[in-house]
Amino acid sequence: MHPDSFECGVLVVSGSVIGEGPRWQYRRSALDRLVLGGVVTINHGITTVLRLRFERVEVINDRSPGRRPGFLVRAATEQGTGARLLIGLDSLGAERLELLIGS
Repeated sequence: MHPDSFECGVLVVSGSVIGEGPRWQYRRSALDRLVLGGVVTINHGITTVLRLRFERVEVINDRSPGRRPGFLVRAATEQGTGARLLIGLDSLGAERLELLIGS
């Protein structure tokens, strides 16, 4: 396990992303430290790479089934497909994201 990895969930709200769907899917993930044009790359598990543009605020009212309590949830658009996603981050992932893009 990579020392910078964290628990991350992905929920597809609209559109499609290969390997993801309309239910929360949690995997050990890592953020690429290189942010280009506001796009953050997340290696979600072993085979999925997501290039995301995050919305500026946390999603406060997400009550979707399968959401893990205590996870920061942010809305994002996957840049390769245009799919709208919710991204759930544990405390380490939320801290890493904050360091990369701010709030």
